[in-house]
Amino acid sequence: MSGPEWFVRNCAVTPDEGTTVVDDCPVHWLRWGPVGADPLVLVHGGGASARWWEPLAPFLAPRWQVLAVDLSGMGDSGWRPGGYRTETWADEVLDCAATVTGGRAPVLVGHSLGGSVVAVAAASAHAQNKVNISIATGPTGGVYYPLGGGLANVLSKYEIGRAHV
Repeated sequence: MSGPEWFVRNCAVTPDEGTTVVDDCPVHWLRWGPVGADPLVLVHGGGASARWWEPLAPFLAPRWQVLAVDLSGMGDSGWRPGGYRTETWADEVLDCAATVTGGRAPVLVGHSLGGSVVAVAAASAHAQNKVNISIATGPTGGVYYPLGGGLANVLSKYEIGRAHV
């Protein structure tokens, strides 16, 4: 592998990995950092995988128990014959986080499509105090709303607004 020294070094760190079954579908995950540390969950974008976080996760691992999840239909996770919904992916993220981190409320971070998943996960878990904070990124700098308003309609159920930093 080539690239900047930090990139090569971080990609050489071997994470723990495993699978959590969510609604009959195996969901693959990677974990870095000390078990028992505050949990930080990273969610990749569309067509990507948990491995996209490999260059970043070792920077976070000294402070956090970092969990990166392969959403179903991507990476090393199983496929869902009935198709995919943002709510289903959100359930996968929350179930993996609860299983892997012992049920502690995580910080959720999502990139692009993962930002949409994190927003829905945070909204559904907020009322149960299962999430500390979520950071969702998209092409507009906030939560990504696909054409047709599909995600906007989902988020409106959870009374989430759109915020820009």
